[in-house]
Amino acid sequence: MRVQYKPFVRWLWLGGLLMAFGGILAAVDKRYSRQAKRELARRQAA
Repeated sequence: MRVQYKPFVRWLWLGGLLMAFGGILAAVDKRYSRQAKRELARRQAA
């Protein structure tokens, strides 16, 4: 069995983790949920 070391694979994993963290951060950010609630209320009132 051969073991191959690919140095740039670490950067691919790091980029994926960074994007996942950003998505989670955006999902739990209260500023976006407040804005979405305002837009929903505005649409229902119209």
